[in-house]
This record gives sequence, structure tokens and C-alpha cells, in this order.
Amino acid sequence: MMLQSKNTRQRILGLLTVLALVALLCQPAAAVLEVAPLPISEVTFTNVSGDGGMDRISMTDARTFEVILPLPEGTDAEALAAGVTWSLTREAGIRDPELYPTQYLGDTLQGWRVGTRAVFSNVVTAAAEVDGLPALKLTFANDTFFGNPYINGSRNSMLDYTGDFDLIARDADDTVLGQTSVRVNAYDSYRTTEEFAEELLEAKLAAGEAGLYAEVYSMGESTFGIDMPYI
Repeated sequence: MMLQSKNTRQRILGLLTVLALVALLCQPAAAVLEVAPLPISEVTFTNVSGDGGMDRISMTDARTFEVILPLPEGTDAEALAAGVTWSLTREAGIRDPELYPTQYLGDTLQGWRVGTRAVFSNVVTAAAEVDGLPALKLTFANDTFFGNPYINGSRNSMLDYTGDFDLIARDADDTVLGQTSVRVNAYDSYRTTEEFAEELLEAKLAAGEAGLYAEVYSMGESTFGIDMPYI
């Protein structure tokens, strides 16, 4: 009788063990912890050369710039700074590529070239704090694009670099952290023909509102068929 009771207890314990193992196998797999990417921040771009110039890259002025990329609270800015890469690129140039086939689309700041000349130097990214929150601070400088502060001998190449570029910060995993638009111009006040034409139309409208007469005419077309307006 005691032997039978002992065998019964062993069978019950064995059954409980099997049930426990089955229960473990039926548990859902642990969820994989996903780390949300940092939100893309709007970057500030400032000319800190002290030359009174605009916050843009001038082909005829050597300048120094400061770029601030705000980060969410709690972000390890020092760790990000060690692996961040900055690029200055665009999808297309401002002119018809058939007429201007060598328009430059950009590169990383260290990789930028005008011909074989490096344009940007002293590219340094450091951790910073802005309004009590972490941030990345980029500083860099640009040389004159054509080796001197003049554009006359390089007018054929000038439009290859003119236009709006996207300054983009990416982390070590190539995730975009922040970006902003940066203008590259021959000089601060330079305008393309299209921009100049738009300003002439605005001047015409302003003249009319002031009770004056103004009209925009065309003096003809350039060699490449671009209209040349005047007021």
C-alpha cells in the first residue's frame, strides 16, 4: 500500500514537472527593446568671422562658422560628437545640366573640393549646452574658392557652386540628427538672373503702390538663352 502511494506521488510530481515545462514553452518571447531615433533638429548656422557678412558661404571671402544642433534632454552629446559626420550637399544645381554639366552637388565638409583644392578646414564637432540642454557645436572655416578674393577669372565655374545646399549631421549609424539650408554665393549680394527678375517685379509692384509708374522690360537673352530683364 505504501509502495503504491509512493508511486502515485512520483507520477504526480512528474506530471507537474511536464506541465511546468509546457507552461514555460508557451510563454511569449521577450520583446526586443527598440531605441527610438532622435528627432531631427533644426540646425542654426552663423557666420562668426566678425566681417559683418551674411550667414552664408561666400566664394570670395574666407570665413569661420558656428553651427548649433540642439539635442533632446538626456542625450549623451559627447558620445554623439565623437561619431558625427557633416555633409553639405544638394540634389541638383541651379542650371540646366545639359548647359552646365559640371555643377557640384557637394560632399562631406572634409571632402568638398573646388577642382583639387579643399575648401573647408578646421572642422571640429564638440559637445555643448544650450539653454540648459545638450547640443552639438560644429565650427569650421572656408577658404576662398578660387584661391583669391576675386571672381573675374572664374566666372565660368562660379555657377557650378552657386545655390542652396543642405547641411546635414549624421551619427555613426548614418541616421540624420539635424539639418539646415545653407546658401553658397559668389559674394553676399550676388543674385541669380531669376532672383534679380523677381526683385524687379517686386520693385514694380512697390512703385505702383506708391503712385509711381514702373515697367519691367527685357534687353534680350544671354548666350544660353536666359532672359535679361531691366526696369
